[in-house]
Amino acid sequence: MTTMIIPRNFRGHVLALSLFASAFWLVLPGHAESGGNAVLPPSPAVATDSSTTAIEKLATPTGATENKAPAWIKHGAYVYRVCTPEDADFLVSTEAGIGMTCHLLDGSIEQIPLLTGVIGDDHQGACNWDGIWPYWSHVSYRAKNWDYLRGFMQRVSDQDNTKVSFHVNLTDVNVGLKAFPETRAYFKKLVESKSIYRRDRNPATGRRDLEPPYVPQEIPANEPNPISIFALVDYQNFWDSGLAGQMIDDFYGHLPYAPPVLYLDVLTLEGGNFNTGFPTAPLGGSKETQLKGVLEIARYLRGKGTEVGTEGDRTFLGDFGTYGWLHCQPGYSADDYSKIKGAAKGRAAVLQHVMGNTGCFVVSPIASTPDQVAKVREHYSALLAGSPGTRKMPSLETWHLSDRGSDNDEFNVFPKGGGDPFRGDWIDLVNNFYLTGIQELYHIGKGAVRTAVFKKIGNLHLRKFVLTDSSGKDTEIPVLECLPASYPKGYVENVRQSGRMMLEGNLLTHFNAPQAGRYRIKFFGGMPGRGRCALNVYVNGQRQLRLLDIPIKEDQTFSQEYGLGEITLNAGDNILSFDPGPIYAKWSDGTEAVWETPSLGKGFKVTNGDLTFADDYDRMWPDTWSGAKKIYFFSWDGTQRTWKIPQDWSSVKKCTLYPLTPTGRGQGIKLLVSDRSVTPALRPQIPYVLVPNDL
Repeated sequence: MTTMIIPRNFRGHVLALSLFASAFWLVLPGHAESGGNAVLPPSPAVATDSSTTAIEKLATPTGATENKAPAWIKHGAYVYRVCTPEDADFLVSTEAGIGMTCHLLDGSIEQIPLLTGVIGDDHQGACNWDGIWPYWSHVSYRAKNWDYLRGFMQRVSDQDNTKVSFHVNLTDVNVGLKAFPETRAYFKKLVESKSIYRRDRNPATGRRDLEPPYVPQEIPANEPNPISIFALVDYQNFWDSGLAGQMIDDFYGHLPYAPPVLYLDVLTLEGGNFNTGFPTAPLGGSKETQLKGVLEIARYLRGKGTEVGTEGDRTFLGDFGTYGWLHCQPGYSADDYSKIKGAAKGRAAVLQHVMGNTGCFVVSPIASTPDQVAKVREHYSALLAGSPGTRKMPSLETWHLSDRGSDNDEFNVFPKGGGDPFRGDWIDLVNNFYLTGIQELYHIGKGAVRTAVFKKIGNLHLRKFVLTDSSGKDTEIPVLECLPASYPKGYVENVRQSGRMMLEGNLLTHFNAPQAGRYRIKFFGGMPGRGRCALNVYVNGQRQLRLLDIPIKEDQTFSQEYGLGEITLNAGDNILSFDPGPIYAKWSDGTEAVWETPSLGKGFKVTNGDLTFADDYDRMWPDTWSGAKKIYFFSWDGTQRTWKIPQDWSSVKKCTLYPLTPTGRGQGIKLLVSDRSVTPALRPQIPYVLVPNDL
């Protein structure tokens, strides 16, 4: 079934954009265009072979030869961020959520929650992750005091295979420094050592580029606390003065263990939220001194046992910065796993299924409350009893991932109307892991590397969509009329002004055909550069065109006409949909993953020889990371199918299947192994673990 968002009707046609895959419109060779246009020459870009062979031939080998996954991920780990509620007792319910999740992961996947709003100011309201930057030695009211936080960290480590980490910042300098006597004293040390700097806003350019840069002597008194940023850190002076090392030492002195990953928000050399360039001119700094200082700090953290996590790709960190959170390109981990990356927002949802994703999940502040924890328990109790779940779940629009960025549900509350797209609760966390994260851990545990990828996602800009019937009549819909109501107002206004948009979502349209027959499709748009692309074209849930490796013309005006070819429509209402074509990956151990038809929400498989690891939303993943002999099973809709299991299980004749619950393994179900195969009955959205009877 094709899933779509339908915002409004226009002349009998409805064009809708889902936010989660990418669709790109290209010249389709081999079809005559109407109105005297030339017949385009045939091209091998048109592929009718439905196997992965054609895709594999086009996939580019990566050259990766060795699995270089960092130590913190090799033993199995899942990273996510916890946005804290305005509750002094939130650690109690967060501990309960962590404990439930530990049981639902059968205890052998380490959780690394990145807590926000804990280290820093007692700030309430929007953006409560903003702290007293760059000062890390104050714990907010949410964690009460250092002893309370330390006890929480130690308990979840001992009982729930969890290593708590934190969201902090050493780039921005914000007015939270005025909040306490010790932070005001720290500000004076920053000034004395010239460890911070700024430029004032230039009225001629509207930017903070007014020369010369200087060291601010006071904390602004009238700006909101603590969000407003008023300066940047001079990394070399911060390090050379000893302030950075002492701050880190003091911070770690409060903790029972070193966080495996410390999320250093922003972390750029010249500013991000407060871009004021490098500390040059009379300050004597440069891009090089900024880089030198930040690398010294990163090296010092690694010496403590902590890897640097960043907001997005930070290539200047080199071998440091082994975890990248949400804003990473292309949105999945490095082929040799030396860099573990989160998703590139919603458009990477399909990529996550194919490539895996061990991070970039956000637990909503509403999820870390006693009421929500109770609802999680109710949800799993209902599923185990064979009843429908009690929670609203992500749908095919997000490929069952917890991307709630455009949903008006209870979890999309902070900041109001959006914020982090992967925002949900502990149930979403578990489902997201079994649909994406466990695959990546499997490859890391096997020591495999990704050897090839076919992913022709580009940056086409679209102005309008046109359908032409057999009489030559065109039906035209400007792109502005295609935007669903969920799009942010600012984005809609940008499209209104420019008349075009960059396609980042799967495109769907209803078309009321006056008669059955062949119709031509074309778009007007272009790309800012050169590229090649793939494209699937669907009609009423059936793929009619499969196009591979199609060249795209360079066009800075975005006014080129792109013919897609012909499709067959029924008389009356038709559903047309498009996506960027098959997504394919192969690993050094022979595992292949391919999503043939992303727009349909199905057509995904992961195989290796006679093993099937994933078939749409049914999953079977052996544990390769913990040293335990077990296999995880998960099915979104529930299934009873036969699975071939790995060769190292060939001597196993009897085994036990356990449902995983918020309190641990449930009642075991005895299964016989026949021809290295088992047939477990799986309830929807309940994770299971299979172990040999002698374990």
